[in-house]
Amino acid sequence: TSSVTFYLAEGTYYAGTTVSDSDSTWTGDISFIGSSRDNVIIRGSSLADPENLSSNGMELSNKSGSIHVESLTMEYAKYGFYFDKCSKDDGKKVRFVDVHFTKCGSKGVFDDHDDNGKTQTQCAAIYSSDRTSSGGAVRIIDCGPLEVVDCLVNYCLRGLRIQDCMLGGVIRDNVVHHVLDNGIYLAASG
Repeated sequence: TSSVTFYLAEGTYYAGTTVSDSDSTWTGDISFIGSSRDNVIIRGSSLADPENLSSNGMELSNKSGSIHVESLTMEYAKYGFYFDKCSKDDGKKVRFVDVHFTKCGSKGVFDDHDDNGKTQTQCAAIYSSDRTSSGGAVRIIDCGPLEVVDCLVNYCLRGLRIQDCMLGGVIRDNVVHHVLDNGIYLAASG
């Protein structure tokens, strides 16, 4: 399969894209490169319901080519990016550079994200409200080498959730604040 790069001009784009057909063969690299993370906004929600948190901004699984995301903002999604079993072939990787994740898994209500001294009851009320979903900035599961550099995560339920990515990588020079759950979460199953 051919590689493809999407160059995104200033504007707001509505995504909510899922590509998870395990029978498909996608071996090419795919890149999403914005002109600026301040001016290129991708929403996981729809135009009809722009603050909906029920769908992932982009969900990919079982794709062997590299994935590159750069210089854009992802907002209003369950997870901004959800990648499972991707980029595991030799020389392939998942890469995020200069990406702003905001209002992923949370509608970003300032009062919900401010004051870490909230009681357990207050936190439970926030988590069970319609202002949050079970999501966050990214969820990367069992993928190839990973690079997350110079990204900003704020007003999300969870930050960078990296799980079972055993082929190495780099997570550096990121800023995470006003996240309700974990800022940077590295996990291993079993």
